[in-house]
Amino acid sequence: MRPVAAAIGIAIVVAHGVAFVSFADRARGDELAVQLAAPLASPQLALD
Repeated sequence: MRPVAAAIGIAIVVAHGVAFVSFADRARGDELAVQLAAPLASPQLALD
């Protein structure tokens, strides 16, 4: 049972990798980008 479960797990990981690579081309662009017209809250970045 363990070799079968391991093979199924590997197949799922490979399938997800292939799907990610095939759909990655479609995720390009800036349709979901947010444009802000207001000034920044602070002119300098402070990480205090």
